[in-house]
Amino acid sequence: ASIVMPAITEGHPFRPVYQSVISKLSEELGEAGKVCELLVVTDFLNEIVSHKKLGSRIVEELGLEDLVRLEKHILYYGAENTNVFVGAYASWVGREKKAVPFDEFLKVAAPYTDELGLASFLERLGIRTVSVSEHDASFQELHRNFSRTLSQAYAHFREIGWFREKARILIEHEARQLAQIELELKQGWRSYFVTADKGLREILALTRPGMAWNVVISHLGLVQLIDLLLGVDVEPRSLARLLWGIMEVDEHASLRNYFVDLALKRRDEALVMTLPEIIDRFVEDAERAAKLERVKFFTKSVEDKAKAARFLDRFEENFFAGMAEVVQRRRKQNI
Repeated sequence: ASIVMPAITEGHPFRPVYQSVISKLSEELGEAGKVCELLVVTDFLNEIVSHKKLGSRIVEELGLEDLVRLEKHILYYGAENTNVFVGAYASWVGREKKAVPFDEFLKVAAPYTDELGLASFLERLGIRTVSVSEHDASFQELHRNFSRTLSQAYAHFREIGWFREKARILIEHEARQLAQIELELKQGWRSYFVTADKGLREILALTRPGMAWNVVISHLGLVQLIDLLLGVDVEPRSLARLLWGIMEVDEHASLRNYFVDLALKRRDEALVMTLPEIIDRFVEDAERAAKLERVKFFTKSVEDKAKAARFLDRFEENFFAGMAEVVQRRRKQNI
């Protein structure tokens, strides 16, 4: 789901790269007389539909149809680290150069409301949805084994602080996907599980259950492989954004970059770059205040995101007031 959503959603910055990879792979194998099918297990359709609904909640709760609020949201999180549909919406609005209701955007970019509609939408894009072999006794045994292995691993790593808690239903979806791939491998199929979930890949690399762990690859690995062998026909900046973008969340760096970007919108670059002390000191103050107020920036909770937005709005006013004071003081010193 973490790859399918940006790949099929108009406006998302990763979509051109994924589209090029998919078309290159299919075309080249077709010319060689081979078949490559892109499959999505039906279990993951629910995740995509739910993520779309979450995007609507985020837009409503945070008032992101307001262009200023939307710009600030993307300025802090980036289109890559927020809800997929919100990130795509920001790009869409930027391209249209005018306010567009979120519902109107979804009618074009994600014209489905349930899993059946999503399956039809995917089919039109050349992606087939399939069900797992849940009535097969071998599948059931494999599923139990993968479910037990993943559950124990996630619980262990959560206890030692490596991972955040993952919903049980998501772990079950992963276990079912892995069991299906294990079954296919035993039948001689050449199946691969492409996922952007770094935590899942790390757990599989450490626990090495069955054969399936060895055919799990990252979205970056797939893109790099196709780019190396076949070349990806996409704007270099789009490819670089996917390969080199900061996907690991660093709240300190994000806060600092956010306030620097805000400053650059009001002051010239030369002036802003001479004021690192005010920016660094202010970020430290903001981090302390966020900790005291238990503000969570990178979270799936819409309520927490709304609280973080209000926090940033409040500190923005203080930031510009403090910056103006330093600028005036420096000007007096230069006189």
